[in-house]
Amino acid sequence: MAVAIANRVMTSRLAVLTSAQPGDVSGHLRDAAGTIVDRWTRTVRQHLTGNRFTDDELNSLSDRERRDLADDPLHAYGSTLLCLAVTPAGVYYLQLGDGDIVFVARDGTAWQPLGADTRMMGNETSSLCVPNARRDFRVGADP
Repeated sequence: MAVAIANRVMTSRLAVLTSAQPGDVSGHLRDAAGTIVDRWTRTVRQHLTGNRFTDDELNSLSDRERRDLADDPLHAYGSTLLCLAVTPAGVYYLQLGDGDIVFVARDGTAWQPLGADTRMMGNETSSLCVPNARRDFRVGADP
């Protein structure tokens, strides 16, 4: 769900991104991230309406996982997301959670355009299912 939504959102924003002033690109990418979170949340809630968790699924969870799910069923759909749009005008990227966007030059030199996310601790990561997901996105562009 997350990938399909991100693809649609970024595709719909390509004209705006490629014609934006350099100082405005980050704002447009943050707006796209917010739209992705909103659409993902709405899509998951719609899916949950027709697809309740089965007893077998619930019984396979730990007590903590059951509590988390009871508090907010979106946790079952939590997802990290890496998204790139490559155009003649530049490369635009969004990242939520663990994972790494890595660019590799023809000479084999590799770099992470967003650098390491120092907020990640142990096995904790940002996800679309958390309340502050839109703020947790890291964004960037290379013209």
